[in-house]
Amino acid sequence: MYVTASHWAVIGVTATASGKYGACFGATTTGHAAIAYVAFINVYAKNCSAGVGSGPTSGHGVDYIAYVGVISYGGAYSHGECFSGVSIYEPYNYDTKLGTHVFAAGIFSINNVNPKGCTDGEGFIFDDWSHTQSNHIPYTGQGVLEQSMFLGNGSDGIEIFNNGAAPIYIFNVTTYGNLTDPTHKGLWGELLLNIDQTVGSTVKNSIFQANIASQNGNLVYGLQTSYADGTNAVSGNYIFGVREQNTDVTNNRSLPRFALGSNTYTSPNFVNPTIPSSAPDCSTSTTTTECMASVIANFTPQAAGAAGLGYQPPGSCTAYPYYPAWLKGIVPVGIITKPCGM
Repeated sequence: MYVTASHWAVIGVTATASGKYGACFGATTTGHAAIAYVAFINVYAKNCSAGVGSGPTSGHGVDYIAYVGVISYGGAYSHGECFSGVSIYEPYNYDTKLGTHVFAAGIFSINNVNPKGCTDGEGFIFDDWSHTQSNHIPYTGQGVLEQSMFLGNGSDGIEIFNNGAAPIYIFNVTTYGNLTDPTHKGLWGELLLNIDQTVGSTVKNSIFQANIASQNGNLVYGLQTSYADGTNAVSGNYIFGVREQNTDVTNNRSLPRFALGSNTYTSPNFVNPTIPSSAPDCSTSTTTTECMASVIANFTPQAAGAAGLGYQPPGSCTAYPYYPAWLKGIVPVGIITKPCGM
């Protein structure tokens, strides 16, 4: 299902797709104009050739886009193309207003693996927000990823790739057991900051745990950076790699040096960290979050100090500034924790 016009919400749909370009859910333009205000809510991408995402056409793309309550399972195997579980590729500057333009929350991205020789297959990727592959006009809108879980994907759990001007915030996410693809080409972190940054990314209150020491001849880390700079802030997280391979930091030599904040480098001690080996059956569930209840329970951290970190089940409404006002009234209760009145 592709949305190619502004002001559309797709709610409560399950889709599957095969073929070279078989994405289950996407948003893109059809000509020389941007589109804006598109949302995919409470949707299930099941065994797709590509999972869920957005991207440009003819140099124009999508702004003000939201993915809220999404399961992306068993996708990214696209017969020669390289896709991911959830990908926000080259969003477009529709305007320069403050506030959140790209919003992703309540995401469960699991077992998305590329065909041989690819460099993608991430659970979630902020992909080329500097527009190095198209018009070279950096995207400047604020991006937020929160209340989400990324398990058993072929590449990194989360990657920020080539972002030069957009502030990105990552809160309360859990990644575990990613980098499963034995033919993967690229870098090797549960969280990968693979960026040339001039506006910082902020990563807080999250859990990044590797469960293997190496893959395809490369060491696997809880966090890996490639040319990150000092505008990025990573603090208040659990970051854990096998054999104490917790972090691997490469700085951008031409910019202020990146330095980790205060994090905890031990296992969060999940209750029963079991990655689903087949597509979940959501036929009796009202929401994607309800469908994933057993997975959520299995990945509850038990380590001292880990309570409140990583993915958190929906709770009572709360006040926080990152929720997009344009989503008011269209996200059902029980998918994520929302601000009061939204």
